Amino acid sequence: HRRSYAVDSAKVIEAGDMVFQESDDVRAVSDTGLWDTNEQTTQRAAAAKFAGVAYNASASGETDPVQVSHRGVFSFPCTSTTFEIGDYVTPEKDTGNNLLAQKVQKTTDPASAIGIVTKRYASNTTTVEFEIVSVQDSLAIQPALAGLQTSDKVLWVDGNRTDAYTANGSFLRPYKTIDAAVAAMTSSKNVVMIMPATYTLSAELDLPAHDCYFYGLDTGTGIVRVDGADGADSVFNIAPGELAATTSYYFSNMQIEHTAQVGIQVDNDSTTKKIILVLHNVAIGQTTSGNSIDVDHGDTDNAVRIYIDGTGGHEIEGDINYDVGNDGDRVRVNNMILSGALVTDTTATVSEFTFRDCVVPHEGMASGGNAAQVINSIACVSITGATYAPVDTNDLTGSQTENIIAFN
Repeated sequence: HRRSYAVDSAKVIEAGDMVFQESDDVRAVSDTGLWDTNEQTTQRAAAAKFAGVAYNASASGETDPVQVSHRGVFSFPCTSTTFEIGDYVTPEKDTGNNLLAQKVQKTTDPASAIGIVTKRYASNTTTVEFEIVSVQDSLAIQPALAGLQTSDKVLWVDGNRTDAYTANGSFLRPYKTIDAAVAAMTSSKNVVMIMPATYTLSAELDLPAHDCYFYGLDTGTGIVRVDGADGADSVFNIAPGELAATTSYYFSNMQIEHTAQVGIQVDNDSTTKKIILVLHNVAIGQTTSGNSIDVDHGDTDNAVRIYIDGTGGHEIEGDINYDVGNDGDRVRVNNMILSGALVTDTTATVSEFTFRDCVVPHEGMASGGNAAQVINSIACVSITGATYAPVDTNDLTGSQTENIIAFN
């Protein structure tokens, strides 16, 4: 698996060097021009441009193409440590402001990785075998993620970065907190990509009056967990005031933890437009008390719609409290575990609450409500202790109109 690359006559490449692509040629990762701010930022820059391992050398003054292996298993010297299969490696730092071209070190930062260890080393080793995948191959596999690394619509967050740099939300200089990313959001820069870590907010996080998208990344190194600030009324607060158009707030692949507070608060007072909240593979954990989702409906001329979709193992522990106000109001929940109830007010407004393939509390799936409000239970089961049973009318203790569709 080799590719042929041009090389600048002023650049020196040795056989076996890790190389990166710069414009139309390749250079050794030891090139001082790659250095950017500090070790981790430079390692990320190398990984973002990694072309592979040079098969042949190119001396100063030579311009013949260099053959570069872009796939395969290689053995390199490394900083002495143990390794498990699947660990990441990145170029080691030299004594100055540059990286070493033929030595690697273990890293827990997937964005810095140029290879994945293929052999277990239970004792400290100074040589490690790992499989490389060049950035070109990686982009072919994950083109969407590749585009996000350089998109001017995206802000990056990495709570595991402890090194010093001036954060600007780029892939190489991500913010270290979600609070900082939200403060930097605009209507045209409204996508936040979040690396795995535990993030404790500094205050209730007020989301802006435009579409917002929050994606937790699955890199195999953990989950994205967001803990509410101590004493705050909610973790995320969606109370944008007047909106220019129907506005969506999208959360994906994360765990939200609320302690004696609301998880996600929605208040459409004076919005003049519809609010849509989407949760995809999101778990909401409750400690002590507080609704996991709470909807206050100040603007009865416009709907609030909530769409929740999981993979069967995602749980919402607190209640979903919903003040009905518009005949376009809608909550649809698919494939989730609900430990709390749906609680609606007694407003006589037509509204839809649909649960499909969900696990719900026995005799506690819903309460409150009015006959104008309709609850649809499609192939749901209730749980008491470790006992499951199909949902029946005893599980729906509110005044909503019930429509139960059992298993086929």
